[in-house]
Amino acid sequence: MLNRRQRQMCIRDRISAARAALAKVSKMLLETHIQTCVAGAFESEDAEDREAKIAELVRVFEKNCSW
Repeated sequence: MLNRRQRQMCIRDRISAARAALAKVSKMLLETHIQTCVAGAFESEDAEDREAKIAELVRVFEKNCSW
């Protein structure tokens, strides 16, 4: 039988593993988005679309990076 401290550590470890898995999925989604939508916007002649994608990337970095 696990004592209270052991159960708490087990729960903490599971939360940590879940966060790591979500971070990995988030990275994969961002990579795919950059390779498709963002790359497409930069290859097009649509300046408004390019500016929108730049703003989108800036928002992502502001939200996910501590500068």
